[in-house]
Amino acid sequence: MPERSEPVDHDILVVGGGPAGLAAALWAGRYRRRVLVLDKGETRHRWVDESHGYLGSDGIGPTELIERAREDLRAYPEVTIREEELGDASVEEEPAR
Repeated sequence: MPERSEPVDHDILVVGGGPAGLAAALWAGRYRRRVLVLDKGETRHRWVDESHGYLGSDGIGPTELIERAREDLRAYPEVTIREEELGDASVEEEPAR
């Protein structure tokens, strides 16, 4: 993962852009939280022919399911998706007051 010099300015970090991660990002975006999704593009369901159990999308292919979810997320400017893998994650603590 490339080094970043800009400060991180998100409320929520979602690691993984599969159905669960994108659903979490969607709900957070709906509540106007600033969300960063990091996705290396290797969802666990990429090897199956059809996805089941997703309301309104039962029986579609996993690629189409992800494409639909990402399209839905485009309506929320608070949500950013980056196609990269999470490296070392650390949080800077605020100084005591």
